[in-house]
Amino acid sequence: RYIQHGCGYEKITVIPNGIEFDHFDRIPDSCIALGLDVKTLAYAGNTDDFQGVDQLLKAFQIALQHKNNLQLMIVTQSSFDKYRPLAQRLNIWSSICLVKANFEALPSHLAKADILLNPRTDCDGYPIKLLNYMASGKPIVTFEGSAKNIIHGINGWIVKDGDIDAFAGAILMLLEKPILAQSLGITAKEHSSRMHSWQAIAQKLDIVYKSLLDSWQM
Repeated sequence: RYIQHGCGYEKITVIPNGIEFDHFDRIPDSCIALGLDVKTLAYAGNTDDFQGVDQLLKAFQIALQHKNNLQLMIVTQSSFDKYRPLAQRLNIWSSICLVKANFEALPSHLAKADILLNPRTDCDGYPIKLLNYMASGKPIVTFEGSAKNIIHGINGWIVKDGDIDAFAGAILMLLEKPILAQSLGITAKEHSSRMHSWQAIAQKLDIVYKSLLDSWQM
């Protein structure tokens, strides 16, 4: 918008959202291993239409047809009532676990997941859920329209918007390739710490403020 109104690109510095990185970095070991032969896929966030929960459920149905030991954990404080009929029609309701949790409890639930899912296809800014996912150090599958900060195959897995079959395929592929999945999660966490911790954000702001002061003093 600034550029459209005549501001030079060289005058613009973009500083992304910060997250409570330390909040996701203090998970007791008891939260990580469930000790069950169940692979947990997790979505955390509200259930507004723009979040793509309907696409999430359809992709989960496809994945479940290929691998029957999957569970979809939905961590939300929103009502899931509008999606329950769809889940029942897709015959996946019994494989869904609804968890009502606030931000304080979120890290312990994300730590239980094998893969974190972002079914949103459009986002102008930074999806906070994606930043939280990255801080948790888990592999992420996301549609490209909201894949801010994700580099495909490096710190997450990006799927073309609306391609539900590919979304399900990415889930199954990462479950079959745990080394790759672990690598994606580790790199995502490193990126989160380097770019989105409040310490990192403060340092970037400090550089901007210093450059403004130096310019003013000249």
